[in-house]
Amino acid sequence: YAMDSTDRKAHSYVSQAKVYSLVGQHMVTHALDGYNTCLFCYGQTGTGKTTTLMGKAKPVEEQGLLMRMLAELFVEVKLLREQGSDV
Repeated sequence: YAMDSTDRKAHSYVSQAKVYSLVGQHMVTHALDGYNTCLFCYGQTGTGKTTTLMGKAKPVEEQGLLMRMLAELFVEVKLLREQGSDV
């Protein structure tokens, strides 16, 4: 994917939530299914790779991929354990 999160008014703008729905959710699902996952961000200096990965801790809307993925992973693991799965 090629995404632009530099200008919220632009037609091509992609929010942190949209990036997560396009990439992060699939990675969490694959990890829980037992597959290895890897995210590679490539681009020119200053284009927002770190912001996309990390975001800000607060507000939640500005959390990056890693925070969102970890939060969902822990929720899913907790649910699986409650259902008797040995995760």
